[in-house]
Amino acid sequence: MSEKRLKELAINLPLQRGGRHELIRKLIVDDFFDMPKTTNDVINEIRQNVGTRLKSNVIQTYMKKFMGEGIIRSFRDEPYHRNLWILASVDKAKTTISSKDAANGSVSPQTHPSIHMTKSKILFLAANPIGITLLALEKESQEIEEKIRASDHRDHLELLTKWAVRPGDLLQYLNQHRPHVIHFSGHGSPNEELILMGDYDQPKPISKAALKQLFTTLKDNIRVVVLNACFSRPQAEAIIEVIDCAIGMNKAIGDKAAIKFATAFYQAVGFGRSVKDAFDSGKTALMLEGIPEEKTPELLVRKGVNPSTVFLIKPEVAI
Repeated sequence: MSEKRLKELAINLPLQRGGRHELIRKLIVDDFFDMPKTTNDVINEIRQNVGTRLKSNVIQTYMKKFMGEGIIRSFRDEPYHRNLWILASVDKAKTTISSKDAANGSVSPQTHPSIHMTKSKILFLAANPIGITLLALEKESQEIEEKIRASDHRDHLELLTKWAVRPGDLLQYLNQHRPHVIHFSGHGSPNEELILMGDYDQPKPISKAALKQLFTTLKDNIRVVVLNACFSRPQAEAIIEVIDCAIGMNKAIGDKAAIKFATAFYQAVGFGRSVKDAFDSGKTALMLEGIPEEKTPELLVRKGVNPSTVFLIKPEVAI
């Protein structure tokens, strides 16, 4: 049966109004199960969209309704001891692991072997107003790009750079690009503000309340916000009320440290590491270079989010 027909069946399936089954139905109709998903993927998607956190056994119980109707099916990913859910129209042969792949270790534990990756967008926003210390923002962008290019998943990450960013640009760029990662490189202030470009290239402070409202309004695909700026921890803390993960600095950070942390973070992302592993890689890079600022970056997460299960390389069923 075609995907379209299965989704029509889901739409017409009689369900209790306002019940938990409707959350699953919405995911089916919105193409969420067009690619294999773990139970944790389902839990995180529901929590992110409607703020409701369901336990894994509850998800499995509600899935039975759609499995009984032949809309959703489950299959076992044996090498990694997990079950995956997928729309029943997807060819089963494309969602199985060969014993050869499992035996020779060619399958990454973070990704399913029968899938390829959709591209994740990293939106690099830079602001270097006049009248305050000039930062090496171009160097940071270039080194991040080099690390991504040298990674395993370089074809699945897209780095978009925007310079001299003004407050109004934020709305434009988030609407235009719908990124998965926002990376801000520039200045922060002890007054819990980020500094963008204003009139005549003068500094323009943006409050943490304004940032939170921005991401509340236009969160779309955003999973991670990196504020590579001094004193940005309070802003990161506000942002995780609506976004899964945010990185901020708990005090001033040197230019060299900021660049080294960011490049190591995206290097790890490019090799398929989780957000938590990538963050730890950034801190490790500072220690390896003898830069005593590894305690300055902080990874903050939304309540109920495990950053070890958040990946920026997204799987999609191979056709």
